[in-house]
Amino acid sequence: MRTTTLKNIAFSAMLVGSIGLTSCDKNDDPKPTPNDVLQHFAFVHYVDKSAYVGTFGDLTPQATDNKKAFEFGFGCYLFAKGNTVLVPEGKFGDKVHKFTRGVHGELQKAGTMTFEQMAQPGEINFIDEQRAYVALHGRGKIALINTATLQKEDEIDLSPYAVQDNNPDPGCNVIRDGKMYVALNQLNSPHTSVPGLGTDKP
Repeated sequence: MRTTTLKNIAFSAMLVGSIGLTSCDKNDDPKPTPNDVLQHFAFVHYVDKSAYVGTFGDLTPQATDNKKAFEFGFGCYLFAKGNTVLVPEGKFGDKVHKFTRGVHGELQKAGTMTFEQMAQPGEINFIDEQRAYVALHGRGKIALINTATLQKEDEIDLSPYAVQDNNPDPGCNVIRDGKMYVALNQLNSPHTSVPGLGTDKP
């Protein structure tokens, strides 16, 4: 009786082992790791006084974390054109950080542009793949930058539109029909500046 039981156990162990071996094939396609999943979207996630810039794959309900995100101060946001993602520091800084998208859509640090002290770079409006306008909240100006080289090419001074001080507080802007419309965030402003795209003048 014992011999039969031992034979059954040995046979069962061999059967389980052979099933395990046949299920392992050297030609099996490897399952993608989370790093290999295509990242379609970039996001900013605010936690306390920090902002985390990262990516996720799709719009299905899922958990995300900040393990691979880049940390910035509260108040930054992102602007993207093609594979270029720009993150201005806004009211709390003087830099614009550049990222490019990797093979799987992940963010890769690609440089930093520093403006004058208290420039407070904010809203960014891309003209094309290599140029963009950046609202400088703290200086009352809009900078034209080269997004490939991270160099300032020109500047639009909006101080003539200021009320009670020298800064009309340029904010959100949109380009339409060859003109850029700029919202001025100053209180009691009777103006909305409309710089011409061809002249970079208000």
